[in-house]
Amino acid sequence: MDRGSMTLDVASKLGTVMQGIAVSFAAVFAIVQIVQYRRTRELELLMNIFADFHSDKSYDQRQRILYLSNDASWDDHDVFSDCLQASDLFQRMAFLVRQRAVRKGLVLRMYSGIIASCYESLAPFIEARRAATEVPNYAIDFQWLGNKAVRFRERRYGKSGSFRGSPSSSTPDRDDEQPVRTKVLCGVPCYNVAPMVQELTERLGAIAAHGDIDILIIDDGSTDQTPKLLALANRRVVFHDSNRGYGSAVKTAIKHGIAEGYDYVVIFPGDCQRAPRDLFRLVETAVTDQFDIVVGRKPSHQRGQIRSRRILSSFAGRAAKALWHPPYTDVTSGFKVYRCETIGPLLALLPNDYSFDIVLSIYAKRFDLSVYELDVAVEYPWMRSSIRQPIVVSVRAGLHCALAHLRRLNRLKKGSG
Repeated sequence: MDRGSMTLDVASKLGTVMQGIAVSFAAVFAIVQIVQYRRTRELELLMNIFADFHSDKSYDQRQRILYLSNDASWDDHDVFSDCLQASDLFQRMAFLVRQRAVRKGLVLRMYSGIIASCYESLAPFIEARRAATEVPNYAIDFQWLGNKAVRFRERRYGKSGSFRGSPSSSTPDRDDEQPVRTKVLCGVPCYNVAPMVQELTERLGAIAAHGDIDILIIDDGSTDQTPKLLALANRRVVFHDSNRGYGSAVKTAIKHGIAEGYDYVVIFPGDCQRAPRDLFRLVETAVTDQFDIVVGRKPSHQRGQIRSRRILSSFAGRAAKALWHPPYTDVTSGFKVYRCETIGPLLALLPNDYSFDIVLSIYAKRFDLSVYELDVAVEYPWMRSSIRQPIVVSVRAGLHCALAHLRRLNRLKKGSG
């Protein structure tokens, strides 16, 4: 075969490959557009249903429904009219969910509170209407959706609170009841932070002075003087025999927290970029509202941030928003509070490297974890990043995210089979 034929053959194969890539990109773009159209349509349906219910004119109506007394008289025209309109509204919404015109998960994430509250208030009215009209299936879809919303709220926020938000539901009436102390462990991952150990020790001292937070430092196989300096810091330290990765250090902290009976583990990065005052805010929010995860969100444009980290964070945030819509925006933030009971079963699914936080956002959405974000301050005391190969880290993060989605598909296939 002469050189000209070989060149044509290579060009032909290259053209075929390029055509395949173009078709693949076109297919992905079409799928994204279809998904976006469906989600827009779902939101339009929900907004149309709730247009009247969210208006100022119906505010008093909603309040009367939410705070109906147990001996409410259905003969009262105003009470009857309010309850009938509300039950019909939620019946229409539940019908759309059952017909799969709107996703159940979307409805519960957006309206679980008002659905559960109104269902709790309207349950006696529904039973009275069934008896009066002799229609046993009256508002049956609303009853189904109401039960789903109640279980959704219990799973996300616990079973102790009332949906109506009355102060008596969360405040003990008896003076002899003592509040149970919530145990919190502060995990501090460190890797080659010798120049910052003294500053880190001072910040950990401020955390320890709080009195309710214990400290555990995890040295992830540092190769400088960090292990020797940490050994002199008069703090409990766990040393990894090698550099296992940031995710592995976080897992070590959480596993110690679970094994030692802690309720929450807060990760305080050892590079001195975070402040103890923000740590206290995150912990207080998690403990008070019983969130599964509380995220310390970095400012979107922070002066002094290392360029490689800024590019990686920006790319990861945009990719996550476009592909899986995480329940929080800063998917690369390592400054988090974890509820041990919830995060423990997920550790085996999460990677050991810097993609830990990115992949966590996928599972946080899939398992419907309760997440809250707080804006926190960030400092950059030294212009060096522990991410030695940002391109390799980005590729690994993409592979771990793809693996997480494949696990999801396999789980869905098993569930449908």
